Amino acid sequence: WFLYPRTKGEVEAELSKKGLPVLSIFRPGLLKNRPDARFVEKLAGYLPFFPKIESPDFAKCLRLEAEKNHNEGYSKGPVRLYENQSILEMLP
Repeated sequence: WFLYPRTKGEVEAELSKKGLPVLSIFRPGLLKNRPDARFVEKLAGYLPFFPKIESPDFAKCLRLEAEKNHNEGYSKGPVRLYENQSILEMLP
């Protein structure tokens, strides 16, 4: 159960060390309306204390971030970290 968050954290740390011109890390909550959602994920979608985002909305945010980076010319900057709430705030 805890392998995924640990591995994800290790990957994020290693990517941050690479000196990439742009690095945006997204940490969405539970992805809702996924066609491949597992039973536990579907069940967790009904719990009010789980942070959630609709899959199509998350995809829009990824696209918006990519377009923003492209338009800004991929200028070197700090690692951008987006938690679920800041991802939701990106939506128009």
